[in-house]
Amino acid sequence: MQKSIQLLGQRSYDSYRCRLEASRRLKKLGHWWNAAQFSLPTALIFVSIFSLSATQDASTIARVVIGVSVLSLVASVVVTFLDYSARARALEINYRALQAFSVGIETRLASGEDIADDRIRVLQLEYDWLLDKAENHSSVDFEKYKGLKSSFREERIPILLPGLLLSCSIGVIIFSVIGMFLAGD
Repeated sequence: MQKSIQLLGQRSYDSYRCRLEASRRLKKLGHWWNAAQFSLPTALIFVSIFSLSATQDASTIARVVIGVSVLSLVASVVVTFLDYSARARALEINYRALQAFSVGIETRLASGEDIADDRIRVLQLEYDWLLDKAENHSSVDFEKYKGLKSSFREERIPILLPGLLLSCSIGVIIFSVIGMFLAGD
């Protein structure tokens, strides 16, 4: 009996920690995408100002602005569909419930309380119900919780696209500012 409750306690603790890492990962992705979605329209404003001031290159610049605008629209749709903030919040609520469940089991074990088979089955059902209340964590979250090194592809690739959009936006802003100064000569 004691062994099964200890295993359930460990599984619930592991689930709580992995979902905590998943919540943190989704929050970080949400922050990166929000930064990219802010910088892209800002860059488009700078390009528009530049294209208005540089009449000889207006047609080329207009094509670039249209391309970047379409890219911005696609990125907005993707980020809206993935809904990182809401998913992170749902995982946060879930990991807190799992944490409370895990602490409850730790408390029972520490008290030396004898737990009947039917109570263990009820606790197992409660644990399963908590697991079903939110999306599962990824292998990256498990590896992070365990202190293992995850692969570059799994950990960094999701941040590359918003990072690239952010970098391109900054480059476009710098290019536009330099272009406006050169066009003013």
